[in-house]
Amino acid sequence: MIKTLTKEVTISRTAERIIMVSLFAVLTFAAALIKIYTPLSVVPFTMQTFVLFMSVYYLSPKENGISQASYILTGMVGAPIFAAGIAGALIFVGPTAGYLMGFVASAFMMSYMVNKAGKLTYVKAAVIFTVGSIVILALGCAHLIIAYKMNAAAALAAGFVPFIPAEAAKIAVAAGFFRLKK
Repeated sequence: MIKTLTKEVTISRTAERIIMVSLFAVLTFAAALIKIYTPLSVVPFTMQTFVLFMSVYYLSPKENGISQASYILTGMVGAPIFAAGIAGALIFVGPTAGYLMGFVASAFMMSYMVNKAGKLTYVKAAVIFTVGSIVILALGCAHLIIAYKMNAAAALAAGFVPFIPAEAAKIAVAAGFFRLKK
């Protein structure tokens, strides 16, 4: 005879928040596994920014920043979790370093903007996600300019422009979930 559990398991608010922060760090890693390399850029297309967009519905600015920072720190200590396949401190010289730093800044900023937006609408969410994408892509390009000595036009051509259609599609879908934010 199979017994069915009938009691609910309760966890503290702190434990719940730790689980959510950890969950989005893991989802960011999982989204890095979905990568598409093209001849347009040394940086692959991934679903990581979509995870970042979705995280703002569930995490505070501090939690979101911690989630992304913990993702990066996990890779820095050697876990092979980055889209570029680099692990450890080498990530700071890899082509995706600026984008990863952009994840932390953008995660914090987008969650802050969502919390200050009042009643969230599709348009507000889309604008917030667009700003977040611009931050990520701008920091990615800045790293390409600094570390790879690219000129600004080449960095934009390789590190910004190719990502616009994919980011627009992810923004359009993620903004549709605006009702998740209460």
